[in-house]
Amino acid sequence: MVQISYLTKRGAVYYARMDVPEDLVPILKTQTRKQSLKTKDEAEAKRRL
Repeated sequence: MVQISYLTKRGAVYYARMDVPEDLVPILKTQTRKQSLKTKDEAEAKRRL
């Protein structure tokens, strides 16, 4: 079974990743949105996610 995670790490900081719905892709011009969770702690990142 595959587990999908919306939590990614770039350098030391954790980021949230969300897929953009198909009907909004032409407007936002991207298939995914990323936002910094502004934490280096994995447990805190999971809570903020």
